[in-house]
Amino acid sequence: MLQAYDWPGNIRQLSNTIERSILVEDGSVIPAESISLPEIRSRPPKSRPRRQPEAHGEQEKEMIHRALEDNLWIQKDAASSSASPPAR
Repeated sequence: MLQAYDWPGNIRQLSNTIERSILVEDGSVIPAESISLPEIRSRPPKSRPRRQPEAHGEQEKEMIHRALEDNLWIQKDAASSSASPPAR
């Protein structure tokens, strides 16, 4: 699937796609349905149940994921969004 994709954004798009997939998955393997490629994906991914973050790292991961989703996965917009970091 990754080899068949045209990658109009070149290495930057590939890097962002991999980073996004890592944020979505908890395990060491990224299944194909967790990789978001707009021109290839024909159906929306299965909805994953939200779970309670177990530790600060999980809270931060959830906050980053939420900010990216809220900003259509545009990293610069997610970084400058009004979401405040968790208290330490």
